[in-house]
Amino acid sequence: RKQVYAVEILRDVAHTLKRNGESFIRHQRLASLKSEKFASELQAISNRANSSGIDIGNIEKNKKNYDLLNDVLHINGFLNAVLYSLNETSKEYGNFLDKFEHQLSDVVAKMELSFARKLKGA
Repeated sequence: RKQVYAVEILRDVAHTLKRNGESFIRHQRLASLKSEKFASELQAISNRANSSGIDIGNIEKNKKNYDLLNDVLHINGFLNAVLYSLNETSKEYGNFLDKFEHQLSDVVAKMELSFARKLKGA
């Protein structure tokens, strides 16, 4: 009787873990989509800065626009650093979520199998 009670508690723990874990993953995937959208917006801003008519590839030609050239380089340097960091972080976090999702389903499945065996023997 004590084992059946323990199994019922652990089954509830497993179901709670599964429900909360799946909810966490779902919310984090939505947040990742928002990060991707933000990265896309940053890329559009960077493209707009590049379309300002300041040719960052021709410094000699832009001596008279040196301050503007510096502004474009400053903005793009910042945006590129943020985009790179955001993309790397998103990739790493995506890998973490994939791994967590796989391990979560694996652990819950093993627990369910174990509970079924214990209840048969009870």
